[in-house]
Amino acid sequence: MVEEIRKAYGEPERSWWDELAAAAVIAPALFRTKVQPVLADKQGRLRIAPSGVPVTVLEGCDRPGFEALLRASLRF
Repeated sequence: MVEEIRKAYGEPERSWWDELAAAAVIAPALFRTKVQPVLADKQGRLRIAPSGVPVTVLEGCDRPGFEALLRASLRF
């Protein structure tokens, strides 16, 4: 299904960050999360560090559930 959407939108290297973020709000049960201390290094990259701010980090996703939600949302 993901390949069908990439082809339909002409985006072969498409990432799903925005859709995953929206799905996490709509269907949080699809995701495994963990609170980690995170900070930005001098290059602006996020790093896990003991002195960081506690942030909920996505560790995993129920891929079939996410794809079903995406398909239903896009009516694809």
